[in-house]
Amino acid sequence: MRFSCLIVVLLACTAGVARCEETAKTDDAATATPFGTQFLVTLAEYHLEEPIPVDATEVEILDSVRDSGAVPVESVRMTATEDTESMAHFGQRVTVTTGKVIRGPVTSKQTESIEIGTMLRVRVASHAKGALAEIDYSTSRLNGAGTDDSPPDVVTNTVQATQLYVLGKQRLLSTSSTGKAPCIVVSIQRIP
Repeated sequence: MRFSCLIVVLLACTAGVARCEETAKTDDAATATPFGTQFLVTLAEYHLEEPIPVDATEVEILDSVRDSGAVPVESVRMTATEDTESMAHFGQRVTVTTGKVIRGPVTSKQTESIEIGTMLRVRVASHAKGALAEIDYSTSRLNGAGTDDSPPDVVTNTVQATQLYVLGKQRLLSTSSTGKAPCIVVSIQRIP
């Protein structure tokens, strides 16, 4: 009888410990994020007055951007979850004059609606040296005002690249050696 009482007490204690362990696991799961690591991606596009020399290194180009005092033409900040594509799209539809039609004493404008804006797509993965990021950046902007007879030019830029980033440090995504060409700089930080 004492033996069976001892077994019942032992079983009750074991079940209580198991329930406590189960509750602890459930509490840990409730506080852990269901997503992977979060990153903050910052992209800035500059237009420098002076052309970038063709043989300039990444460090020299980044120094030129800093030393020029240039203000970003555009900057985009977005959060991204590890191994998940994230996208930011900022745009608008604008009406531009494409020409005019004259019928006797009446002159009417011909117009067309076009989309301009910015799109940034990012996929970030943790890496032993920081983060590996696939970046797709596109812009389309009006260049000038156009005339009564023709629409303004639409300037488009598209960059697609996969690069390794040291967290918190800027990297050059792309640039061109022509004057006023975009110089695109990216940095990635882990969000605590």
